[in-house]
Amino acid sequence: MRIPSWRRLLLGVAPLPPMLLMLAGLLSQASQLSWNHAFAVASCIALILACGWLLARFHSLGSIELDNEGLSQSFLGLRGIRRQRLAWEQVRRVSYQRGWYRFHGEGGVKLELGTMLLPDARVTVRALRLLMPQRLLAQLGLHPR
Repeated sequence: MRIPSWRRLLLGVAPLPPMLLMLAGLLSQASQLSWNHAFAVASCIALILACGWLLARFHSLGSIELDNEGLSQSFLGLRGIRRQRLAWEQVRRVSYQRGWYRFHGEGGVKLELGTMLLPDARVTVRALRLLMPQRLLAQLGLHPR
């Protein structure tokens, strides 16, 4: 089970326009900047960084994959893209809150699944109930299959 490619593309592209507009604005005014513009420059840099963080976060959320063996998710960071994989046996704790599943694994690995990112949240929840081991279902307060 994975997020459709068009949604992953949308998540990856969404933070880019504001980020590029701020960068273009800064570069076009670079020769005219002075200390009078310090707040505007700081605001632009803060917005560019926030959009960069959103880009990395959206990439991570859109990259989750689930199967019979476990789940995996990619993380975009300063050192590039890193893929984390957790077998169901490695998942120590799972929680669910407002449409978000959070999986905590060995070594401090944390993976997240937003059910609203998949085509049908109900189908996703049913599929997760079939994939997850009984001990994880018990942590969520769900009955055995």
